[in-house]
Amino acid sequence: MGTRLSDEPLRMVARRGNYFSPRERARIKHQFIQLSKLRVHPPSGTLFEQLDFAQHVEEVFKAIRSARTTRQVIIEAWLLVDHVVTYFLRDGLQIPERIDDALSLVPWSFENKLKLLKVLIKEEGGKLPNQKSYLAFELHPEFHSQLIQGDPDLYERLATAAQDFESSRCPDKSLALMRNSFAHTRFVPECWFERATRLDAQWFENCRRLNKARNTAAHHFRLNDRNLLAMFRVTTRAALKTALIKAIKLIVFEEPKSGG
Repeated sequence: MGTRLSDEPLRMVARRGNYFSPRERARIKHQFIQLSKLRVHPPSGTLFEQLDFAQHVEEVFKAIRSARTTRQVIIEAWLLVDHVVTYFLRDGLQIPERIDDALSLVPWSFENKLKLLKVLIKEEGGKLPNQKSYLAFELHPEFHSQLIQGDPDLYERLATAAQDFESSRCPDKSLALMRNSFAHTRFVPECWFERATRLDAQWFENCRRLNKARNTAAHHFRLNDRNLLAMFRVTTRAALKTALIKAIKLIVFEEPKSGG
């Protein structure tokens, strides 16, 4: 069970020719708007893959609306949220996509993923920003060694200039910067941390409620629909579909702040 990506992703549409139909252009515009509202990074790299992800979210909504059983409604919703949370954690931990079976380094349990996410936010929140946000430069390790041995005076001048620059950019000028020391500076990327700190208590509650419903739907052969409906304070399957789509939107997307 579970919705797969559309039969014709945008990269395939583009390969048909050098143009998009009016309908396809409208779809792309909508997907760009959706991407701008993502709470977390789309689990992909290229622009086409990101747009395909936005399209996939819409396909999940369609699958939920057309689902014939309460179990299918719950599972469809949970699969998408688990997908998003898993890749968001991967980005925070900076696990390279090129590593074989990279997601095996992320906790398997959904509840443990949420716990690790909260730990990262708490532990990293008390540190200075990630060094890459104010690092003067980085040298290839072999060039670094060669420079120290071949021209120590030049290396000392570069190091002094870098230290002066980094001290002026460092948020706390009283703290000496120690390169590659994550005791004082964040390990997670700043763009990731900025998004993670916007995940409030209600976001975690929405995730946990959906996960509890998923566990009930997945592990009970004789499913009592009334129990699942009660979890979302609704009385009909149609109302459950509406409630789940709303919950997914609150988990995956955020509305832009209104100007004032």
